[in-house]
Amino acid sequence: TFFNKKISCRYGQNPGSPAAFYTEENARGACTANIEVLQEGKGLGYINIGDLDLAQRLTKSLYDTSDGKLVATIVKHEMPSGVARGGSPLLAYEVAWGTDSLSSFGGVVALSYEVDKEVAEKLIIPVRNTEVIVAPCYTKEALEVLLEREPLRVVKMPDIDEKVEDNGLEYKRTEGGL
Repeated sequence: TFFNKKISCRYGQNPGSPAAFYTEENARGACTANIEVLQEGKGLGYINIGDLDLAQRLTKSLYDTSDGKLVATIVKHEMPSGVARGGSPLLAYEVAWGTDSLSSFGGVVALSYEVDKEVAEKLIIPVRNTEVIVAPCYTKEALEVLLEREPLRVVKMPDIDEKVEDNGLEYKRTEGGL
């Protein structure tokens, strides 16, 4: 398996330590390897990438069983803190946020649907302090609203219906190994 550097991270597992995000050469579909950073904000860090990956996977897993309902997931420090399915974009996000708003503060929000202006306005509320938002698409108006919060990282993921193709292996560095 070959990997290519995609992003230099703002920090590693701890502030001041280096990190980078590498993608599997032949990875396809709705996976972290194929994200597109639309708004860099203060830059993605090691923990943001891990949270983004888990949030995206959880969102996809719930979406696959959602019977057409929209899915919103919030992850912080690789722990889900809010998960919901709803009939409208705003409802799905608000229910996910309401699951555990204290733990969701400073987290990564993954949505299975297009972000519109109404949802974007909730995502930039300062007391919620969303670090990263990842969704398959954004309206022009939503992107304009999200730009109002300069530190926010806005990430586009491939269409959630795209099947993931990769080698299926999980890697995490340890001293002396992966």
